[in-house]
Amino acid sequence: MNELIAWQGTVEILNAAWSLDSGRTVELRLCGDSYDRVHPFKRFQKKRNGRIGTRFQAAFSRVDGGEVVLTMEVMLAAWKDSSSIGQSITLWLDDEVAVHPFCGCQRRKAAIAGDMFALVLVELNDDDTPVDNRSEQFSDNAGVHPRPAAAPGDAHARGAGAGDGSSGPGPRANRKGAAGNHSPKKLSSSVHLLVTSQIFLRWLQETKGTLVKEWTPELARRYAKSLLKVESLGDLDRDQEAVKRYHELIRRPYERWRYQEP
Repeated sequence: MNELIAWQGTVEILNAAWSLDSGRTVELRLCGDSYDRVHPFKRFQKKRNGRIGTRFQAAFSRVDGGEVVLTMEVMLAAWKDSSSIGQSITLWLDDEVAVHPFCGCQRRKAAIAGDMFALVLVELNDDDTPVDNRSEQFSDNAGVHPRPAAAPGDAHARGAGAGDGSSGPGPRANRKGAAGNHSPKKLSSSVHLLVTSQIFLRWLQETKGTLVKEWTPELARRYAKSLLKVESLGDLDRDQEAVKRYHELIRRPYERWRYQEP
């Protein structure tokens, strides 16, 4: 399966955004020593000049435990090489999820580091089959193996310009001639990512501090299941009543606290 991995490494959350113009995006810093390292995403196409960006199937997992907390389709929006931040990428996220998948994560703020994840990306062809990267496997400490030049007019030709922030709809909205046979992305993955995040634990500590002495990701997950009246967060993918309870009892109160809404 290693030949299917286009890139793998550790990333830090720099920013997460959601707008009507650009949809849901997340900006990630590529960890590791970037000194004298060619940007690994320079060989991939970002959206520009009417061409869609490279699409990937992405898997995010916790750095400490290795547990996969989110899998979804993403599209490369931009890549940057900065003297202050280092190497980073911006990804468009699939718009099928109910909330921004990274809404509960700590973003980098001054000296405060953002949440860290292990990320694995598998590049997708137009027909959603994985691209064979047998000669191009890449990690955050590896070198670049250039691809052959793409044919003129190829919508997936690899760009070589500097990373710029482009705007536009997310990966699914940009696709042409899709067969429409893709399975919907799971709400349970987004909820698990939210309720086990550090900022969500901070919310619980401030608003539910009398329930337990110290909130942990496991306690938060168990508390969420209790509120939702489910045996597993996976029930959110099947039980519409549980989804309603999630929005009423967890998402809305949390977002009011996070964004200081009355």
